[in-house]
Amino acid sequence: MEPNQYNIIRIFLTLFVAHILGDFIFQTKNDIKNKKKFYTLLKHASIIGLLSLIMMGSLKAWPIALTIALTHLIIDFLKLRCINTAKFFILDQCIHVIIIGIISVFVSKYCLWDNSFWNYLINEHIFLKLLIIITGVIINTRVCGIIISKLTKEFLEQIHPSQEASNNKNGLKKGGKIIGYLERLLILIFIFANQPFGIGFLIAAKSILRFGEIKDSSNRKEAEYIIIGSFYSYLFGLIVSYTCKYLFVNI
Repeated sequence: MEPNQYNIIRIFLTLFVAHILGDFIFQTKNDIKNKKKFYTLLKHASIIGLLSLIMMGSLKAWPIALTIALTHLIIDFLKLRCINTAKFFILDQCIHVIIIGIISVFVSKYCLWDNSFWNYLINEHIFLKLLIIITGVIINTRVCGIIISKLTKEFLEQIHPSQEASNNKNGLKKGGKIIGYLERLLILIFIFANQPFGIGFLIAAKSILRFGEIKDSSNRKEAEYIIIGSFYSYLFGLIVSYTCKYLFVNI
């Protein structure tokens, strides 16, 4: 890999991690609830810009951080009119990623590792591998969780209200979400540890534990909802984990 290509990848990963940290870790429920207020959008974009500056590791990178913040603000403002579906969520994230990619290419000749304060704290190669792991963890938990919830929302709405209330009463609050997080994290660990067979045991174990919920034919809608959600979780977990493993090995 040529030095310039390697630098492009480093800058892209750096800005991408700043983006997912800002969008999925540091953005509060209150921010999401009040996203139509300009102050909230400005605050969120400022956090994205600050995280970009920190991840770049140099005050000289302020034009990059400012560009990221402004483009993020514009995109988030424009998407207020969009329907809150999985399709628009993925499209929104793809636009952010494309902008980060374009910026990474344009600034790759100027933003060198030697100019970053991270250079004095950690080896560049290790730094990139850590970024890949952070990316895998956040996408496998928060990002995939949001996508799956949006994809399965229409199925959840088909469940009779009384049955849905019964499910909420009998199940732990946010139990399904946490189970999804854990199973996708385990998939990531199994793949990084070169133990893909562990995924089979994970699926089998979950199927056995879920059997009590889906064996009743009168609860067919709930059964299908659980199965669809589980397969989405396995699918996204495998795609994200294998992609991160490939980058981790070949970076």
